[in-house]
Amino acid sequence: MPEDHAHHATLVDQHEPPRPETVRARHAASLLVYRHSPRDVEILMGMRGAKHRFMPNRLVFPGGAVDRADLTAPCSSCLSPLTERLLRKNAHAKLAHGLGIAAARELLEETGLSLGAPPDLSVLYLLARAVTPP
Repeated sequence: MPEDHAHHATLVDQHEPPRPETVRARHAASLLVYRHSPRDVEILMGMRGAKHRFMPNRLVFPGGAVDRADLTAPCSSCLSPLTERLLRKNAHAKLAHGLGIAAARELLEETGLSLGAPPDLSVLYLLARAVTPP
């Protein structure tokens, strides 16, 4: 092997791949809001702006991160027993409540639609739990 190629091979062997940036997962809630129209089912989605770090320029359901205040915010009605039980498989009671509040708050912030003031969490149903990429 020519001398310059041997040196190149050594540099490649000693190169460590870059370490991915560590991103801490955050608790968040999204809503799938739908209605039946005379001809079809309509689903509410919004377009994320180009400057958003998560899912820029994508159609998404209303939602966002749980804020600390969401954990203790008041509601007019609590989560249904079924939704509470399903959420409690992966979350403590305050976080389950906070997820419901975050869903209601983000819906209002992003769409202007309200679940009441304070929000009625009994209308929320757990569809799925997901861990999304950063």
